[in-house]
Amino acid sequence: MSRIDIYYGGTRFSTGNRGYPELQDEIQRLVRAGGGWLEVNYGDGTATPATIYIAGGVTIALVAVAEMGLSPSKLTVDRHVLLEVEPGGDRC
Repeated sequence: MSRIDIYYGGTRFSTGNRGYPELQDEIQRLVRAGGGWLEVNYGDGTATPATIYIAGGVTIALVAVAEMGLSPSKLTVDRHVLLEVEPGGDRC
């Protein structure tokens, strides 16, 4: 089982219902469209549905986390990418 943590405004959100490249593509589409809402989860344990606004100039970090059958306190990080998106949709 895996999830993607999304760090936005100093707060950790997550998603587990899409792949890493798919999430990056969705973020790019939102930026190119001038901004939009991204559905995510907030909180540990039972997640609370939340939305965050994605637009050019917003800095977020994506972290693909593989749980690999371990307890939540022993997660391993597979990949970490910081995306700062300029107005117009180009990645920095």
